Amino acid sequence: MFPRYDRAEQLANEVARESMGHLVRRLDVPAGGGVAMFRPVPHAPVVLECEVPDTFAAETLRLPDGTEAPVALSPISPPETLYENGELSPWGATRHLDFIREDRWDAHYVEAMDWELKDRRLSVRTTVGDDLNVVDSEVVRAEVRNVAANSLADSAEVRVVRSGRQLLRAVVPASDTIGVDLLVPGSEPAPDTDIAVTPNSIANRFYEVRLRRGRLHVRDWQNGVDLDNVNLFVDEGDRGDEYNADILPDAVLEPLTCQVVGVRSDAVSATLRYLTVLEVPASLSASRKRRSRKARVLVPILTEVTLWTGLPRVDFRVTVDNTAEDHRLRALFPLPFAVASVLTENQFHVAERSLAVQPWNGTSDEQPPATFPQKTFAAFESGDTGVAVFNRGLQEGEVVTRRDGAQAYALTLLRCVGWLSRTDLVSRRGGAGPSIATEDSQLPGEHMFEYALTTYRGSWSEAGIQPLSHGFAYPPLAWATNGHEGSAGAAIPLATIADPRVVPSAFHRSEADGAPVLRVYNASSVPVKASVAAPAAGDGASLVDLLERHAGLPERAGGAWEFPLRPWQIQTVRFGRR
Repeated sequence: MFPRYDRAEQLANEVARESMGHLVRRLDVPAGGGVAMFRPVPHAPVVLECEVPDTFAAETLRLPDGTEAPVALSPISPPETLYENGELSPWGATRHLDFIREDRWDAHYVEAMDWELKDRRLSVRTTVGDDLNVVDSEVVRAEVRNVAANSLADSAEVRVVRSGRQLLRAVVPASDTIGVDLLVPGSEPAPDTDIAVTPNSIANRFYEVRLRRGRLHVRDWQNGVDLDNVNLFVDEGDRGDEYNADILPDAVLEPLTCQVVGVRSDAVSATLRYLTVLEVPASLSASRKRRSRKARVLVPILTEVTLWTGLPRVDFRVTVDNTAEDHRLRALFPLPFAVASVLTENQFHVAERSLAVQPWNGTSDEQPPATFPQKTFAAFESGDTGVAVFNRGLQEGEVVTRRDGAQAYALTLLRCVGWLSRTDLVSRRGGAGPSIATEDSQLPGEHMFEYALTTYRGSWSEAGIQPLSHGFAYPPLAWATNGHEGSAGAAIPLATIADPRVVPSAFHRSEADGAPVLRVYNASSVPVKASVAAPAAGDGASLVDLLERHAGLPERAGGAWEFPLRPWQIQTVRFGRR
């Protein structure tokens, strides 16, 4: 599957870049340049990370509405010469430029093209990188061709330089709009940060995170929630196959070591890095009934815990060097209360699932599993207190009972097995496919996982857990761009959704005539009145079914369209085409 995932990711990145390039050309960018950001999620603050030129300098970024957000810039990576040829004729320089097509040189994107004529020597320089710059390459080609045609130079040189880079990071406030915003260097000094660090802890105005005696403690300042031994790793033997887990009762919970590696902070974030090393059995024994007792391996796990200024969540980035086979690795989050159910986001719905496992009826081929699926979050509530765990692509969880009798949420990170299907599982009768050995499904080597934790008061809907989880799972896309004129000003709003309970699931053009089509659903158990707008659309709007057939008319309310939504109802709006 990895080559398929790589291909899908590369295609998606290229489609996103080309689409943003089309929109960025319409932005009106001042001479100093800026950052063009596409925000796919409304009603949630988001973390912006983007490479910018080494010349970019700012303490804050100014949004189109005038709001300024503090930024942090990484150390600069200096420019690098990728190609140089100083022994060319002027016509050779034109041939070099002719090989630059679709704003690319080799696998790099063109950021700038310029030339200089001095002492009858022509110098042509192409700057490449990742920025979405507007470059008039045809003008440069025509001017260089004119120099060669009129014998204004005796010799020429060409250089291709990768621009100097630095990483920009910021927390952008929530908005009710999906679209493209231009962020430019602000004029105000950066406000005082709420970030604080010690040699073994980090804090912002929402949380304190501390590693003490090998246990990670999270304290919620505002809601009075304390969680101890957060992100505890548990490793269990798995004698299953690619279809079904078959977990052994041999969990390894106590790490060989767990210690702080370092703490760093800047104007927008603080990160605590610590290393956990598990000593686990190397694989199953020959009988496959237990794991090996003598052969053991070390599994190093590097955890980076990050707090962001003004953002009520704790981010985890975990890198595992998997050296073991036939096992399942999970991260445990303790629950400060007892629960009988879990709230999980699913397709167009947030389901409340009972944690009681249905007893096996004795006839089904598979035993009912205790694990459950989720999309971007799983939440747990008792009284007015809640705990939620967000994820990026980690869609299996389970509530387990610890040795002390308390409950914890277990998020699956790795399942490592060596067979496509087997016929000797306890959790399933017979095979689910051919019995083929699959060494790659042991997943050896390095893996990186990202998830986040938040605690709250009230219900998940009242606390805005769904938009907050979407802001984590679907971060904004952003590229630096140069100064250029455009007709769209500093923002291109695509869709505005007034109520955070109305969740967008698709926004595209009709295959019939190109009209904008927006699909939303009511992510709550009560009726709501949706209010949506598509500023770039033409006049008129209609409600349509999933096949875009007319199903009704929304009401006009100022610049928006309104229509009722039943609990969990999906509705598609087709706007007029301009």
